Amino acid sequence: MWLTGAMGLLCAAMVVVLYTSTGGWKQYGGLKGIFRWLRSGALANPQVIQAKESPQAMISAVNEEVVKILEDIYMELRSNLDALERTMDERVGKLEERFNQLEEILQKDEPHHIKFFSKNEQVVSRFDDVGQSLAGEQLLMKQLIEMSREEVGEALNAQKPEAAETVESPSFSPRYFEILDALTQGLTAEQAAQQLSLPVAEVLRVERALHMPPTLN
Repeated sequence: MWLTGAMGLLCAAMVVVLYTSTGGWKQYGGLKGIFRWLRSGALANPQVIQAKESPQAMISAVNEEVVKILEDIYMELRSNLDALERTMDERVGKLEERFNQLEEILQKDEPHHIKFFSKNEQVVSRFDDVGQSLAGEQLLMKQLIEMSREEVGEALNAQKPEAAETVESPSFSPRYFEILDALTQGLTAEQAAQQLSLPVAEVLRVERALHMPPTLN
């Protein structure tokens, strides 16, 4: 599109040069008379025009005007290319600046990310420890339930402190397993003792036995 416009400007400039060099400017009264000059057939019958300049001078003048127009077109195109290059440089500079800002933000947040993942690993490790502890207690309770009454008695006697008062060993009747069932259901020692009408001390002894590793042969 710009090439078509440039050719149009070039043709118009050549017409103006011919209009001036053939004396039409003075004869028809300036630029406004160019249309009358065209209608008069000056271009079709150049012999009726008494040119004051030689044909060689006219050609030289036309060449100079053409060169000038081409130079103007080149300068305009060069200016547009320079403006486009500056615009591209500005956009590239802005993109590089944004990239550098993003890189700085990521570098600043990297320690926080490391700390966050470290905390998560610690939390997961604690949950694993709790899970292992619960699994151990469940295994212990299962082993206690499967123990014979004699083995339960040995485990309870092993829990007696040396300085404690002598307490009569409980008879391991079905009452013991009732205490065990009550404790495994989540009742406290006081609640289990009240429910089963037993001394709290006896329930506590059974409860302590639940939390000790059994001695198995």
